[in-house]
Amino acid sequence: MGALLREVARTGDVCARMGGDEFAVLLPETTAEGALALAHRLREAARQRRIPSLPSRAPRPTMSIGIVAGPVADEGIAHDLHSRADQALYMAKAAGRDCARVWEPRRPSLTIEKRETYGGMTGTDR
Repeated sequence: MGALLREVARTGDVCARMGGDEFAVLLPETTAEGALALAHRLREAARQRRIPSLPSRAPRPTMSIGIVAGPVADEGIAHDLHSRADQALYMAKAAGRDCARVWEPRRPSLTIEKRETYGGMTGTDR
């Protein structure tokens, strides 16, 4: 997955493994919409990727993605970013996995491509 992240990320984006199967991508100067577009490209690339160590009939890999957009105070920035991304990730997993959700304080609802709305976040469905 690390190689896939580096292939899809732009020059200037920072990709890091957080541990286990969790990764982070820092996207400087990127809007929520831009982050969602990258999340969509990542999910699509993961579905298309053949993993040599898996049998050919194995299910394709999926990605649940939590995104943080908007300003974060300098004090406690690492904790705040991780906590908010985690909240969005759990929303993505609760929505059935293989989707992305964005945590944004200025948006009071979770909007899915199907235009369904839930309290707290914004995202894109499968």
